[in-house]
Amino acid sequence: MLYQEFGTLLLGFTGKMLCNHCNNSKPMQIRQDYAKQSLFLVPLGTAHKRIFLLCSVCEKETKLTISPRFAGKETMETILDLLDKGKEYTKQWVKQLSHEEREAALKRLNAIKAYDLVRYIG
Repeated sequence: MLYQEFGTLLLGFTGKMLCNHCNNSKPMQIRQDYAKQSLFLVPLGTAHKRIFLLCSVCEKETKLTISPRFAGKETMETILDLLDKGKEYTKQWVKQLSHEEREAALKRLNAIKAYDLVRYIG
């Protein structure tokens, strides 16, 4: 039997940004979709999908890239720049996590090559 799990992961926060939909100026969440698959309890791996901004007020999504694997260098630099501008908000969020959750969050940031942010949080 094939088992699939879909969801989104919080990567971090931006600095204060103006939402195009509700005109609120707050830090936005940077999130990433994922899909986990397993076959007869044997994990087949996780596919990381699009990265997007999410307004914390109106929950409007703004797509940044379809997949980090196929994103261009400029797109990933934009995402890393957005994360860098919100590093204080991201650090506050990571400090509230349990040890296991913190390790998983830092691992996700390392996967998208946000090494400076991981060092800052560390």
